[in-house]
Amino acid sequence: LVDLGANLVLVGRNRLKTEQIAQSLQTREGAGRILVEIADLSLMKDIQALAARISERCPTVNVLINNAGALFNERQVTAEGVEKTLATDLLGPFLLSRLLLPNLAAGRPSRIVNVSSGGMYTRKIDLDNLDSANGAYNGAEAYARAKRGLVMLTEGWGGLLAESGI
Repeated sequence: LVDLGANLVLVGRNRLKTEQIAQSLQTREGAGRILVEIADLSLMKDIQALAARISERCPTVNVLINNAGALFNERQVTAEGVEKTLATDLLGPFLLSRLLLPNLAAGRPSRIVNVSSGGMYTRKIDLDNLDSANGAYNGAEAYARAKRGLVMLTEGWGGLLAESGI
């Protein structure tokens, strides 16, 4: 995308690392504008604030790439009370995409790209245990279920949004 001259918004949890990546990309010939945003994509309040900042800075979005992912060996719960893998790998991309739909509509034709993993093939989604609260916790299983849910979300939105140009 940098080589194509695209303007980018890089989102990361760690400001120093995210700014270093932005600086290294900015030095490439033909690079567009590269903005840095810091947010914890496991926290819905951070995602809401992030979407508001992106909407203000970038009223038009042509491509949204949801690439955040996390696999935790021990079950963790966010400050908002959500299992962290589910929050980061499924709920976060859903909420960010949903909040940026007006910006994506302004950039039509536009795309939402959700990055999954082959690990999703190892588990079926369990709608009765999305948050991995029942039974022994297994980080790889929680990750696989969340990524499978992300693919299901992608398929569903593909049908719902196709006629809108997104």
